[in-house]
Amino acid sequence: MGEYDPYLWVCVGFWAFDRLIRLLRMLLLNYRLFFFSGKASKATASYDSASDVIRLKVRPSTRFMVGPGVHYYIYTPTLSFKFWENHPFTLANWTNDVHDSSAIPQSPTSHASDQIVAEKNTARISTTSHDSDSTAGDGSQELLFMMRPYKGMTKDLKNKILKSPSGTSTDVSIFIEGPYGVPASLDRHERILLISGGSGITAILPYLKRYGLSGQHFVRCVCSVREHALLSDLMRGELAPFMNHGNIRMNLHLTRAANEVEEEVFPGRPDIANILEDECLQLESNNESSLAVVVCGPARLADDVRREVVRIIGDRIDASRISLHEEAFGW
Repeated sequence: MGEYDPYLWVCVGFWAFDRLIRLLRMLLLNYRLFFFSGKASKATASYDSASDVIRLKVRPSTRFMVGPGVHYYIYTPTLSFKFWENHPFTLANWTNDVHDSSAIPQSPTSHASDQIVAEKNTARISTTSHDSDSTAGDGSQELLFMMRPYKGMTKDLKNKILKSPSGTSTDVSIFIEGPYGVPASLDRHERILLISGGSGITAILPYLKRYGLSGQHFVRCVCSVREHALLSDLMRGELAPFMNHGNIRMNLHLTRAANEVEEEVFPGRPDIANILEDECLQLESNNESSLAVVVCGPARLADDVRREVVRIIGDRIDASRISLHEEAFGW
């Protein structure tokens, strides 16, 4: 035995304990997959070729914490022989009642007339406390993940969907592990600015849901994407409950030219300097208000937002009145 062996075994003990806890957590979240059959023990994956996005709806066996800043690790043992492989995905949306079809839009082709119902029901869910979202239940929770199919697991999942009888959706057996992550606390701010670029919308949606419909904050959401199909898809689906809400201002940007653009959509990239200048004027007009800025997107977008926030703090607004939170865009 070496002189430092006791210290080595302490490290091994911590590692083994961590693996045991992760295994127990996985069993708690996925036990229905082992002991029950039917759709309730599976996830439903759908793929839209126009927007090139996979939506994965998961019903965990036990209700766990949900909300902004949360991500799960997803295992897909039936798609590959490497059953131990997993990939992290940000939680884009959730509902604690799977019968409430408006909380997670069932299809991007939802009719506009359903928007008012969706808004009311989503508001009911979003105004519940963070603790009530995290209580254990009967597995009636449904989680939504959105992903772009590139290679590896996402490509295999896309191929499985395309080979299904419908060619657009299929059931798939998966394991989930989590949740992980610490959400940014925005409660003390009267104004909240949410900025997303591309796939970064998945991290912004939970903040929009939690704070936008609470009635206690004014939320401005700046969302930019390249593809017209994806933007239209989001407007009919996940963004629909927020489009005509009194406490929410939506700024949607299409960075690539399109033949037909919706009335409320701006062409080109958002002008971050102008947006932050507008928010600065709002703060100057009310010395009691404060602003939280949350950004998720490519590095260039995050850099632009950080630079403008620092400029405003240095020139005009006290640092105690502005907070900046960056959500990870990549892994």
